[in-house]
Amino acid sequence: MAVVTNAYVSTSTELESTGSGFYNDVRNGSGAGVTTSATADNFPDVGQFRFGEYAIRESVQRHPCTAVPAGQRTVYASLDARWDLASTSPFTLEWRAHAHNAAYVPGGNLAAKQLLARLPIPAGDSGSYFPRQVVGSEALINAAQASSGLIDTIAVSAETTENRFPGEGAGTQYDRIRLYNSDARMINGTLTTHLLNYTRNAQVQLSDGTEVWLETTGTPTAPGIALRYRTRTGSPTTIATIQVGTTAAQFAMPVAAQALTLAVDPSDNLFVVGRQGSASNSLAVQAFAKGSGHTWVAKALLAVPLLAYDLGGINNVAATWHPMNSGTLAVAVGHNQGTESYNQLVLVALNCRVALGLVAGAVLGEQEPFITDSDGSVSGRQRGRINPTGSNLGIARLGDTTEGVIVTSVGDSTEAYRYSISSSGQISAVAARAALSFTGGARTPQDPNANVRVIPVSSGRFIVQAGTSWALYDSSVARLASGSLSGLAPVWYSARTNSLYHYGVDASRNLVRYGYDIGTGVSSTVTVAATVTPSGSTTLATSVASAALDDRYALVRIAYLAGDGTTHGLVYTADTTLNVAPNSPIQSGSPSTVNAAVANTLSWVFSDPNTADVQTAYQLQVSNASTGVSAYDTGKVSSVTGAHSIPGSTLSNGVGYQWRVRNWDVADAAGAWSPQQALATTSTGVVAIVDPANDYPPGLVSSTLTVEWSFSSGSGATQAEYRVAVVRTDTNTTVYDTGFVVGSGVTEHTITGLLSDVDQRIEVTVKDTNAQTSGVGTRLIRPVFSSPKPPAVTVSAGQVWVDVAVTNPANEPEESFPSAQRNDIYRRTAALGALPAGLYERVGSCGPNETFADYTAGSNVLYEYYALAIGDPGASASEPAPGLVYLNGVWLHDPANPAGTSRQFQYDGDSRRNLRIGRARTELRFVGRRHPVFDFGDEETHVLQVKVLIPSGEDTWAEQVRAAESLPVRGQVVHYRDVRGRALYAVVTDFDETDVAAGTEVAITLTRSEFQGV
Repeated sequence: MAVVTNAYVSTSTELESTGSGFYNDVRNGSGAGVTTSATADNFPDVGQFRFGEYAIRESVQRHPCTAVPAGQRTVYASLDARWDLASTSPFTLEWRAHAHNAAYVPGGNLAAKQLLARLPIPAGDSGSYFPRQVVGSEALINAAQASSGLIDTIAVSAETTENRFPGEGAGTQYDRIRLYNSDARMINGTLTTHLLNYTRNAQVQLSDGTEVWLETTGTPTAPGIALRYRTRTGSPTTIATIQVGTTAAQFAMPVAAQALTLAVDPSDNLFVVGRQGSASNSLAVQAFAKGSGHTWVAKALLAVPLLAYDLGGINNVAATWHPMNSGTLAVAVGHNQGTESYNQLVLVALNCRVALGLVAGAVLGEQEPFITDSDGSVSGRQRGRINPTGSNLGIARLGDTTEGVIVTSVGDSTEAYRYSISSSGQISAVAARAALSFTGGARTPQDPNANVRVIPVSSGRFIVQAGTSWALYDSSVARLASGSLSGLAPVWYSARTNSLYHYGVDASRNLVRYGYDIGTGVSSTVTVAATVTPSGSTTLATSVASAALDDRYALVRIAYLAGDGTTHGLVYTADTTLNVAPNSPIQSGSPSTVNAAVANTLSWVFSDPNTADVQTAYQLQVSNASTGVSAYDTGKVSSVTGAHSIPGSTLSNGVGYQWRVRNWDVADAAGAWSPQQALATTSTGVVAIVDPANDYPPGLVSSTLTVEWSFSSGSGATQAEYRVAVVRTDTNTTVYDTGFVVGSGVTEHTITGLLSDVDQRIEVTVKDTNAQTSGVGTRLIRPVFSSPKPPAVTVSAGQVWVDVAVTNPANEPEESFPSAQRNDIYRRTAALGALPAGLYERVGSCGPNETFADYTAGSNVLYEYYALAIGDPGASASEPAPGLVYLNGVWLHDPANPAGTSRQFQYDGDSRRNLRIGRARTELRFVGRRHPVFDFGDEETHVLQVKVLIPSGEDTWAEQVRAAESLPVRGQVVHYRDVRGRALYAVVTDFDETDVAAGTEVAITLTRSEFQGV
């Protein structure tokens, strides 16, 4: 079986140490499997990310590692040795978790073993404890994963000539042992190759929902690459063969899961990106310009030389499209580890117009390293190493902004980098890295088939997947366990359901979709297709499109190894189970009365819960409103048009009809019927309301409305009189009626006195010059103007308060909103990391277009404020806005007059504040029970003790002393704030004043009090 290695193949039977072990701190942080959580302003940190380390062990017997096939490249790693001081029995577990290994003594480390010829690893002294059990495993995070191949691990029973270091004398104790590989094949991890290797995430969805991808052809060890396309139900077709090889006009094929990637722009132009064949450190791009239908025209392969790195060639690429400069590709580039270990990750901006051959002489691309640890430290070395056998590198544009995010699993965490692309298509900024956090003890993949992906949700939110775990930034998403699924696919996000999904193949070879609803926290498991792979086969990997998906359809590609152990295969399964049938069509703009003698058009608007879905067919039925007997039925008509013309004389005049319509979507799912809509027929004349054009038009915010109509008559008669009425539909009562008004040329009328938040029906009737009364033209409306217009708030920090400026918009001439009488101001503490936001509470009020000063805000506490405009009648709220203020020392004020009484006191740094909280309780004792039982009430007592200093050298000393002394005398509620963020209403219950050398020291005891004065 062919394998792709993710470690170095030794050329010697002995390996050299480079110093003391740093295995646990580098891989897993300072604790047992728990990293130190980091926070950056760019990425709010939620929860804690856990990385579990596993190492294969062998106690006494030696197992040789799998050999590397001829002609295969290898990648580099390091080796670490640890041993058990006290155990005298062999290990009984096949795998040892990091928590177990953490207790073992670090022996030695080989940080760059590919550069070393020989000499042993010092694995510690034998001492008097034997047999010793030594665990060898990959030390640095070159693959962001644990070792999963077989390592020679030796249990040492005593000193021998073999395990003594060169030049050391014989002895019975404290001579070091060495860990070595007898068969010269020290491979830390192996990965079975498959037909998704090299192009693991190179799959995109086009604007019509169909998909294009790069596919490995030939064999996994001698691959070719094809650019392929598939309709929703058809077979894959080849667009082009991607040229791979060692020339400048070809792409290289380094052994890596993500050696090539694929990006798409809104016009469905395609861009293949990877390493140039003739230069290991040149980034190549080949564009495929969209032609007619599903055809593309291949453009020339172009390349950008990157900064010179230390023997490390490009082996991992991820790309996304940005609209800046008429199209820019942002490409994250990773390298093999070379002789040095810094500046290994680069962001490259490629000009799409140059790649498409639309402009000549322009620069194809520019680059910006975003790993700059140049000190050669352990953290710097490991951060620059991207998993060569997995796809631990992802990039995505955030919404329609100029910004994007890069994620990679490195070291003991998953890290993210925010970047910006300027309007000219240049890299304008790459933010410092931020360690991301996952909830629920999440772990990155523990095998070489690793995967990290970033999925944009909006301009400010994105999802990061690390193996089977994910987090939504800036809020937390629970971990999804993989269970028995194999070859787990990357996660994707559905905007319609606000859910995350990924796919795997279960033990019965069924394709399973595993989902998690972000809003409700509900998980789901759906079997998409049964027995998708052959009997006896092993699923090796799965893939879905790397960009945002049209959630009607997802193409899942599954790579497997047949039961014979040599035959590789690839199957395609389309998941259409997320498709939702269309909604009921909206019968819009259709007449309510027609002359059946002529052709009449009925129209509707297609509606579907699935984003970007379209109508593919419709069925329209007309029936007698009295008897229900069918008068006309189109049957299923294939059409994308939301209208149908009923031929003249198909229906009869003078009869009341009703009509309904339903639609089919792209997946050929039939939607529900629309409600029955009345359709009157008359030969005397037809009134059609043309403005408003549709029922329930949006934006009706006034008690007045101008209605416009048209009149037609088959007899040639014209309008002589008109009548406009308004009927309240819930009670069927007329609330407005003009009666018949003479007006031959009048086709519009302004209605007054409309009701707010009530469904009403406008009715227009015409008498013609033959004294015939027409049918009634109708339009349904629901005006909304019962509350003030929503205010806007601007929050800023004052000297010791937070200003909340409220703007109450005035009515436009056509609007009838009531005026705001006042604005109530509400505040809550904002969410902080894993801490949720607090509850809103009213903190005060202000008049229209005034500013409220909040003197009760705690220092350095982030709040969210909103204003509630109170009208007569109704109320409406603003959008929330953040605000905070910084304070020094202790501040006290009278709540009735904060601006005039707010005073600052210097905190006495030689003492400490003390807060004591007591809960009301009753102690109960019962016969037969040794200990009491407590019944707690709702009452609590909060007592705060603080000591302040009033310096004697200041001019305001006497005034401040008098102000402090007045606090217990007044006996009223005060408001207390300090530099630590405490803020509360209280009464002064104890006061102690002492003269000291520096001035006057005042000890104040405050008891928290309820206060309803706001």
